[in-house]
Parts: sequence; C-alpha cells; structure tokens
Amino acid sequence: AVCERCIRSNLGGEAADAVREAEPWLCYVCEPAPLARLAKRCAALVARRNKISLKRNRREARWHAAAPASRGVSDLPSRAFTSSQDLDDVDDAAAGGAALPSGDGRTGGDSRTGGGGGGARAKSAAELAHEAQEATAAAIAAAAAEEEEEDARARVITLWAARGEAGAVTVLPRLARQLKPHQEEGVHFLWGACFGSKRADNAKRREHGCVLAHSMGLGKTLTVISFLHTALTRARTVEGRFYAQMGRNAAVADGPPTALVLVPKSVATQWESEFGKWLLDQCGNQAASNPRNLRWQKFPDAGALKRSHSGDGRGGGLEQQRLQALRRWRREGGVMVMVHDTYRSVLSSAKNDGAERQARGGGPAGPPPP
Repeated sequence: AVCERCIRSNLGGEAADAVREAEPWLCYVCEPAPLARLAKRCAALVARRNKISLKRNRREARWHAAAPASRGVSDLPSRAFTSSQDLDDVDDAAAGGAALPSGDGRTGGDSRTGGGGGGARAKSAAELAHEAQEATAAAIAAAAAEEEEEDARARVITLWAARGEAGAVTVLPRLARQLKPHQEEGVHFLWGACFGSKRADNAKRREHGCVLAHSMGLGKTLTVISFLHTALTRARTVEGRFYAQMGRNAAVADGPPTALVLVPKSVATQWESEFGKWLLDQCGNQAASNPRNLRWQKFPDAGALKRSHSGDGRGGGLEQQRLQALRRWRREGGVMVMVHDTYRSVLSSAKNDGAERQARGGGPAGPPPP
C-alpha cells in the first residue's frame, strides 16, 4: 500500500488528485478479475509461442529432409516470436471470452464463463498467491541446501592446529569460502595478535590487540566478523571454556563470551545487518555444523528502551535502562554493536552510579567490562 504523499512525490500532484477522485481501490484478493485476466493472457501467449515453435520445427524438418537442389531460402521459417497483431488477437480473445489456442494446438472455451470445451475453473488470486508462496519457499529451501553443500566443499582455514585432546580451531566453512586471500591473512593477523599464533602462546601472552587498517571496500567487516565468530563460538579449551573468556592470568570470566563493537552512528545498523548477511542462509538459519550459534544485536536506542520498559513497573531513568540492557547482554553473550556517543554516555553513567554506591557503602553498580 502507498500513501498520498508517496504518490505525490513520485508521480506528481496530478496523479495524486486523480487517485483522490477515483473510485475506491480494490486489491486482487477482493477483486481477482484483473489478475485472472493477466494469467489468462500469459497462458495464451505461451500457447501461441508453443504453436509457432511447433510449426517452425515442422517446416525446418521438411526443409532439411528435402533435396539440396529443391531447398529455397524463402521456405526457411522466420524466427519471430510473435507480432503486435498477435498480441492484439490475444487481448481481444481474453477480453471477449473467445477460444484460445492451448499448448498442443487445440482450442478450449473460456473457463470463467463455462463456454464450449468445458475448461477448468480459473484459479482465484488467493490460489495463485498461495502457489507463488509455495514455489518461493521451495526455491529458498533449495538455495539453503545448496549453501550447505558449498559449505561442505569449502577449504579449511586453520588458526590453531590440533594439540593433544584439544581440536583444531578453524574458521566456519560458510565464512571461509567467502574470504579472499587478503581477508584470510587479516583473520590470521587478528588471531595472532589477540590469542597468539600458537595455542601455547595464549597462556603466557602479556599484551594483546592490534589495529587492522585497509582501504575502503576491501572487506574489513567480513574479516572482523570471521574473527569474532571463531573466537566466540569455535575456540574452546579441553574443559569446554572459551579462550575469549580467559584474561591475562588465565582466569575464567563468568558467563558466555562477549564482544563489543563500537562504530559511528551512521554505520551501526549496517554492521548489525552484515552479521546476518554472512552467517545466515536463505532460510535465516546459521550453519547446522557449528557447535554454537552466535548472537548479535545493536544496542537499542532511547525510544526502543522506553517502549520496552513502559508499563512493566520497573521504571528507572534512561541510563538505568541502558545498564540493564548491558547486563542482559552479558548474561546472554554474543556481539553488541554500539555507537561511540552511547558508549561514552553509558560509561559516564556507570562511573557516577558506582561513585554514589561507594559513598553509601555499597559495591560497584555497573556491569563488569566486556
């Protein structure tokens, strides 16, 4: 559905005035006749094309079967599909209910009026829409199955080799088959800087972190998503802990592993959608072969926080609601995409809240740093 403003801005004021003065609009569900006529015309065009193709094939067969001396250039059939006169004939036949040629060259009566030939009932708009939805769902499922097959054939990108009982740490095949050589090199660079080039380097590392810089449009986002997905879902110790949960002294943090992505406001929504673009298949599912699904979310804006807390009895100011959202993220784990300004505001509120609690003799208020 479109509003008057959309019509006026895209088609002009005259079109909007004409629509306003027109009869009430009807959709194809309430009035399926236009859609049925269109389907009838398409069927008639296909039938006419089949008939022309059949005639052309017969003429070509006769031309090739004839003796070379008796062949004439004018005898070779034309390759034209149909003419404007053919289209007019189809329109006239569809509008007047006349018999139309079918795929095998025979004719049948108008199925809507029940005229000669006893044709089948024309499908309603709802039936056509249902068939279209089923066809779309089948195509999506087939595309998802094809993606699974491509994942199985993807090359293996190993960040840590297997050692003893600890298995190898590899990039998800769905991501690995998308990575170009320079992006694969970037994932290795990030992994080595944050966790160590070898598994043995992880426990004794003292400093970690890096800067990944490259020109625009060369896939830094996919590189970072591949690194984060591997760190938060595929890199575990023998005891089942994630290396991303372990600090400098190998102390295991409580809760599932988390990652905070700080971005400018203009690209926050794009970053959130990029996770779905690279991790989800056509059916909206993550790879079944991965032992753990990755959660990601964009930190809700002020309006979303107010709506989610309205009428629930908990109340609290905006900053308190933000802190509650962060605590939920720490409990659930995954990736949080946050805007720079929001991060500064939340950090300032956490410090102020902590100072007030310490002044009252309580403990710190804010969530532990990600």
